[in-house]
Amino acid sequence: MKKIRILSLILCLAIMLGCFTACGSSPKKGIVGDWVVQGGKGASIKFDKDGSFFWYEEHGGGVYTIASDKTLVIEVPDERTTDELTWSKDFDPENPDSDIWYVDGDFMVFWGGFYTRAGKDQEKILKKHLKTDSKKDDKGDDNGTYNAGGAAAKVLDAFDGVNLTVTGISPFCKVSIDTSSCPSEVQQCVEYEADKDYYSNGDSVVITARLSSWAESDYKIKSATKTFTVSDMPEYITSTEGINLDSLIKERDDYVKAKTSEASNGSYLFDLVYYKCGHNCSQYDKVNSTSVSDVYLVSLKQNKLNTISHDDYNFVYNELCFLYKVSFTWGMSEVFKDYYTGKGTMYVNVRAINVVKYPDGTVKWGSKSIDDLDFQTVVSTKSIEDLTATSITSISADYDIKKITL
Repeated sequence: MKKIRILSLILCLAIMLGCFTACGSSPKKGIVGDWVVQGGKGASIKFDKDGSFFWYEEHGGGVYTIASDKTLVIEVPDERTTDELTWSKDFDPENPDSDIWYVDGDFMVFWGGFYTRAGKDQEKILKKHLKTDSKKDDKGDDNGTYNAGGAAAKVLDAFDGVNLTVTGISPFCKVSIDTSSCPSEVQQCVEYEADKDYYSNGDSVVITARLSSWAESDYKIKSATKTFTVSDMPEYITSTEGINLDSLIKERDDYVKAKTSEASNGSYLFDLVYYKCGHNCSQYDKVNSTSVSDVYLVSLKQNKLNTISHDDYNFVYNELCFLYKVSFTWGMSEVFKDYYTGKGTMYVNVRAINVVKYPDGTVKWGSKSIDDLDFQTVVSTKSIEDLTATSITSISADYDIKKITL
């Protein structure tokens, strides 16, 4: 009877020990051995009982420790890296997190992948622990994707954490993709491309995500494209409707006032020397009056966008043109002023170039920079019709021309 009790006790202890190992309650002992990654043909990683490991075709050798809370600490001296993996029985059977691990007999979850003990029936073990096959979800998408080796490819959400940054002025806005908030695997494995170089307000931006060539056998992208919309960007104007141009008109008036003041007993008016008697023998006496005859908005035709470079030093997208009639008196030098005087007229196109409207209603412009708020002029001494023809109508092949009222 005593012998039977002893045998029964030994048998119970053996059963308890077997369960202790098989159920994953002893991770240090359970992890020791050679392991084959899902779909692999040979050993992928080996853990020795002395605390060392060797990761074939990956990071090489290193050391590991298992804390009292079962946290697995992996150190790779050659790469000077240390990683901590949390023990967890709760894992996604199709896409496990890369920062957890778990061992159950001949099955192991490790670093975002599934492993089975070398020499064991992998298919049978994975079927038991994963209990998943190729199947379609409610939308008909095939979630059981397999790589060439027959192993389930890890599915990456390429747009989880992706932020789109838009810069520039419409219709020449550029986009850049910020992946700093994406999971590390996405940052390392996925490349992005926009469908165009430049965008306008209201345009759809289609971003395509592609796996790097080296990652194609181990990963799949959940969705290859995502669409964003460009909005609330500053834009070059093609119409003055609904735009408050008070600030521009005030700057224009100040500019015209300053230029006409220079003509008082001077040689220049809007940078033009007044010639009389065949050479520079006269000067301006004063400007008698200025008046705006016509206003035009000139803007680049849409079919000409690809023919110019907005980075070019002489780039012109639009012009707001104020055509002035300027009346003045002139006279010879002081000695002959009482004998040689007269009246004259010139016609001036005062141009605000590259006018931009901002979302908050601010208006800026400038021939070289939109912060210049400057004006350029074209002068004719013949007629308002000559000025219109030479400075506006002459560019109608590339620009839409609208006569407007402000």
